Amino acid sequence: MRRALSLLALATSLHAEETKLYDVRGIVREVRREKSQLVVRHDEIPGYMDAMVMPFTVRDVELFARVQPGDAVTFRLHVTDKEDWIDALKVTARAATPVADKLPKLDPLQSRRPRPRLHLHRLARPARAPR
Repeated sequence: MRRALSLLALATSLHAEETKLYDVRGIVREVRREKSQLVVRHDEIPGYMDAMVMPFTVRDVELFARVQPGDAVTFRLHVTDKEDWIDALKVTARAATPVADKLPKLDPLQSRRPRPRLHLHRLARPARAPR
């Protein structure tokens, strides 16, 4: 009887630690180094979950050096009964350069120069009839 219970307990503990693996595609929305997380808008993970935006735990902090918000990525998701984490991260497309980085820098003195005034009150008057 004791042996049967021991085997049952062993089988249960082995089953509880079984790791399921999923290949995931998505776009990085946020990098949370302080929490060891990447927030990713991911596609549907067949047999596991629908597409959504969610944080994923990162065990290897070196992954943060390779990724930035907006990057398209693929990675492997490990799931157990107690935890989940990602590894094998690959950047498939880099984020587009933000528009603000492409704009020319303004001279601070230009913003202080007086702007030409529009005399709207002159435009609004009806034309006078000739005498």
